[in-house]
Amino acid sequence: MAENTSLGDEVRNAQENLRLSTGQIGRLTAEFKAMQTQNAEMKKQLEEVGTKHVPELENRIAVLSQEIERLNGVL
Repeated sequence: MAENTSLGDEVRNAQENLRLSTGQIGRLTAEFKAMQTQNAEMKKQLEEVGTKHVPELENRIAVLSQEIERLNGVL
C-alpha cells in the first residue's frame, strides 16, 4: 500500500512538472514569436533607411569627390 502511495506521489509530481514545462514552453514560444515580429520590423526599418539614405550619401560622395579633384587642380 505504501508503495502505491509513493508511486502515486511520483506520478502527481511528474504530471506537475509536465504542466510546468508545458507552461514554460508556451511562454518561450510566445516570446520567440514576439522577437520574430520585432526582428522583421527592424529589418524593414533598416531597409527603408538604407533605400532613403544610400542615394543621398552617394550623391554627397560624388560632390565631395568633384570638390577634391577641383582643389587638387588648384594646388
